[in-house]
Amino acid sequence: ITGNAASAGMQAPKILWLREHEPDAYRRLAKVLLPKDFVRLRLAGTYRTDPADASGTLLFDLNARNWSEDLLAALEIQRDWLPDVVESPELAGRLTAEAASLTGLPEGLPVAAGAGDNAGAALGAGVVRPGQGVLSVGTSGTIFVHGGQAMRDPNGALNGFCAAAPGGWHLMGVILAAGGALRWYRDAVAFEERARAAADGKDVYDLLLAEAAEVPPGADGLFFLPYLSGERSPHMDASARGAWIGLTLSHDRRHMVRALLEGVGFAYRDCLVRMRAQGAEFGELVVVGGGARSAAWRQMLADQLGLPLVVPQAEEGPAMGGAILASVAAGLQPDVEQAVAAMIRPPARRIEPDPERAAAYARLHERYAAFYPALRGLTG
Repeated sequence: ITGNAASAGMQAPKILWLREHEPDAYRRLAKVLLPKDFVRLRLAGTYRTDPADASGTLLFDLNARNWSEDLLAALEIQRDWLPDVVESPELAGRLTAEAASLTGLPEGLPVAAGAGDNAGAALGAGVVRPGQGVLSVGTSGTIFVHGGQAMRDPNGALNGFCAAAPGGWHLMGVILAAGGALRWYRDAVAFEERARAAADGKDVYDLLLAEAAEVPPGADGLFFLPYLSGERSPHMDASARGAWIGLTLSHDRRHMVRALLEGVGFAYRDCLVRMRAQGAEFGELVVVGGGARSAAWRQMLADQLGLPLVVPQAEEGPAMGGAILASVAAGLQPDVEQAVAAMIRPPARRIEPDPERAAAYARLHERYAAFYPALRGLTG
């Protein structure tokens, strides 16, 4: 029904926790709101939410884009606790006189329904049509694709959500260590590079990436599993652990950092493979995040995924997505697609995968994909 596996971070388990551990507070419940929807209550005095944010509650029917009566009945959660659902770009209230006096904003200002962070980031990256997607390379990594129908992973390793664009959905995979894996390597292994960077006034990440570039694709047979915090997609295994596999006397730190970067790329590719199995289609991915600032890493990711990567001129992300939704709610734009066309600047560049390297990485990924099942249960 929800398109998601149960997770303690979602809203329904928190309501059940309150029932079990704080029964006095539970008996006083009148409304249950997501954080941004509580802010809107204070701004506009209305109880509203949107399908994109509500998709993460475990109480939402992904197909119907509304609360699931079956789940509410099964969990004994009252329907009148939950806010009404309006689409993300719709008007969800107007600024009250009290909120106007507190904020200095004009009374009656339109307040859009809004969206969750990833759905807003998709709009901010210009992703509103099937086949478009976003690759985010932050401390953790996300990859998601927009579709014209609800998409689900039957094993719950991927997250299915309604998109902020009405009539759209997206499927999302999350890897827990992307740029975070490289930061761990910098702190735990790269003492010499850190000292050299400090002495020369350079960025240590530039040195690490330059060293990795000295090693051919495949790191001369060395692989790295980036499961330094367990893994979410596509394995959903908190006990998964990181590893270098294939170390020999001929390898040095250059091979280790190359294998680490490639391990992150292969983890993204794991998600893509799983997404395609659920019917997702990809044409290109907009690449964002701190790790995406490296031209060398961007090219490596394009080669490993076998997809073009589009680099935006600026990364306003979720904030731009909020502005797009507000422009529609205020009547400045007729709909989300036209707002995106008017407000998102053309991309700064497009990175095409190298066909020869992409073919080599496709073969290497087959080997990489065999390591996790072989090691599962031996660590953690």
